[in-house]
Amino acid sequence: MDERRPTMAEIRAEALLTDLQLEFWDMEQRQKRRDGCPKAWARVEKEHPTRPRKVHVTLRIDGDVAKWFWRQGEGYQARMNAVLRAYLLAKISKTIG
Repeated sequence: MDERRPTMAEIRAEALLTDLQLEFWDMEQRQKRRDGCPKAWARVEKEHPTRPRKVHVTLRIDGDVAKWFWRQGEGYQARMNAVLRAYLLAKISKTIG
């Protein structure tokens, strides 16, 4: 019985899922490190943000991608931003081509 080959969309979706899993793992690790810090340090990031301010954009993305993020529930935009930031950092560090 011949196995069907995955489509490009399926390959991309699998790659995105892997990237998201790595990003969430990294977020968990950062949280674990924060838990070991003095409680006052938890306010530092809120009082002195290290990330740029958010900007409003209109973005056209594939429907399946949007639905996948929406189905993750509240915070889906922050997760989308985290994926884009991970990609940005990987490009800057030349981890990916």
